[in-house]
Amino acid sequence: MKKNSSKKHLDWMLAFEILVGVFLLGSVFILAVNIDLHETEKSLSNTITYIKEQYIQYQRLNLASETKSVMRMIESARQIEQELDTLQPQDAAFLDKETLKDYADRTYVNGVLLLNEDGEVEASYCEKKPDRRRWMPS
Repeated sequence: MKKNSSKKHLDWMLAFEILVGVFLLGSVFILAVNIDLHETEKSLSNTITYIKEQYIQYQRLNLASETKSVMRMIESARQIEQELDTLQPQDAAFLDKETLKDYADRTYVNGVLLLNEDGEVEASYCEKKPDRRRWMPS
């Protein structure tokens, strides 16, 4: 009988140790999963923040580049305007494509479009054949 109670005690002890081991294993697993999820969330948050900063920086750079381009076009238009203002009235009547091409080449623009006070085209030059529908009223 003593052997029987001793065997029962060992069985209970073994069952208790297995139960404690499974509990510890489950606890460690749940803790590790939570820590990994937290670290992954933090890593993703840092990555998203970095991507946002890079995007904003790229947008600023792109905007600065576009602004410089527009400023260059404005300066080119002003330079052409100053050169046209120096022409005598009789010379202005003889603005041909070659003269406008020369203005365009010197000011690094693709074309020149001269309008009168009413907004009608008096003379024009363009490196490529222009799509007049884009800048002519219907």
